[in-house]
Amino acid sequence: MGLSLFLRFVLYKFKSQMEYRGAFLIGIWGQGLGYVADFVVLWLLVQKFQTINGWNWSEIALLVSLNVFTYALGASFFYHMTGFDSLVISGGFDRYLTSPLHPLTHLSANQFNIGYIAHFIVAGSFLILSLVQLETDWSIATIFFLGVVLVSGGLMHAAAFIFLGSWAFIFTSSQFLFTLYGALRDFISYPISIYGFFVQTLLTFGIPFAFINYYPSVVILSKDGGIFPTWLGLIAPLVAVACFLLSLLMWFYGIKRYQSAGG
Repeated sequence: MGLSLFLRFVLYKFKSQMEYRGAFLIGIWGQGLGYVADFVVLWLLVQKFQTINGWNWSEIALLVSLNVFTYALGASFFYHMTGFDSLVISGGFDRYLTSPLHPLTHLSANQFNIGYIAHFIVAGSFLILSLVQLETDWSIATIFFLGVVLVSGGLMHAAAFIFLGSWAFIFTSSQFLFTLYGALRDFISYPISIYGFFVQTLLTFGIPFAFINYYPSVVILSKDGGIFPTWLGLIAPLVAVACFLLSLLMWFYGIKRYQSAGG
């Protein structure tokens, strides 16, 4: 029953977007060009210096494409959490509490964002390009690990959206936290080994975004992991699950503290 309702909400969302097909396609085109431009700028940067801390263009393209692809996966379901505080302030969240779906599932279905098609196309294209150019042993185990990493990275981004958005239950406003999230996303577009001890430790143990793309890439490419061991990439899926469960705990804690606009 729950999955059927979820898919129905997503279908209705898609149909509503198609009512304004021109605007939708222009938005997709614009986003796609923006990300292509980001990849081109990065390519020019690498051409200038040949490598960045021992990482060549194909290896960095793998990092960035994993970051963008998994971000799109998580954001498709939970990007609406960036504006969740407006629902809390207005009391609009009340109607989700009376839904036959779980409130978080209802939010995800009702606000499902199909506009990330451009992210998937661009990131997927550069991901395939980088994999073709990379000289690595593509065994069945490596291919399976890459598939798991794509899912776990999406789970990590989803966890970030839920965790940060849930702070609206406590502080009312949570949008400022997503500015920090965006900045940290930019950090992992490069190998974190270029940063100092503090930043590497933060992105590994404090806010473990390095498990989205860096440590898995280190395992796939058999590269040096920097100041921390290479095998950390193998536990990236476990870290993603732990972060997602933590975000759900934050969500349930927030709901207990929620009071509607009417008190």
